[in-house]
Amino acid sequence: RAHSNVVISPAELRAANVRMLSYMERPRGRSFLMPSEIPVDLIQIRVLFNRLVEQRKQEEPTCQDQDCVSIDSYERCFQRLFHLLDDPDGFDAAHDKDPRSTTASWGDFYRVHDQKKPKIQLSICERIWFTFDGSESSILAQIVSAVVLGTIILSSASFILGTLPSCQRQDPPRSAPEPV
Repeated sequence: RAHSNVVISPAELRAANVRMLSYMERPRGRSFLMPSEIPVDLIQIRVLFNRLVEQRKQEEPTCQDQDCVSIDSYERCFQRLFHLLDDPDGFDAAHDKDPRSTTASWGDFYRVHDQKKPKIQLSICERIWFTFDGSESSILAQIVSAVVLGTIILSSASFILGTLPSCQRQDPPRSAPEPV
């Protein structure tokens, strides 16, 4: 039986990698209320890594190691991320990386995610907004979404039924019909 080699472009490989990572994430059980903190998913860290790799390819087209980023980009990326997340510990690349290394691979990014488990802190206003905006954020959000949808359906049905002759009255006859 003949075997053929499968040729995959780098873009297709990256897309497949992202799809596999997104399926690896364990679905978290939803709580009744929107939680005060949301973990940063591994897929989001992978997106950061892919963007930094693309940026490095544009800056250094002759670079031999195509699946790594400079240690400066790695450190700056995580320092900014943990600053945005208001993490009190911050990020210290010297603590997490070999000081002789000049590049960081996907494994380094994964290790930081696995060890530090970054989380997004939500204010009460953000939690309320997510409850009304995204029905997948909590059980209460699903209930709110169902109530809003039910109200819209009831309102539309009453408007439509109000146009039926059997749901209108004319007093005196030949006057403009009014809903019952």
